[in-house]
Amino acid sequence: MDLRLTDSGQEAEYCINQILHRNQERERESKICEPPAPSKKILPQAAHRFKPTKA
Repeated sequence: MDLRLTDSGQEAEYCINQILHRNQERERESKICEPPAPSKKILPQAAHRFKPTKA
């Protein structure tokens, strides 16, 4: 029996889509509201070894 064409099937599909949309909105808003993760720049490890020599 194909419930997609019945009233109860359409109502169930509508409810599922509403829940899906709500979850997507919640995820989107959480990404907007959370401060971005601090970016840690990697400093050169061997910069002190390669000092330019004066000629």
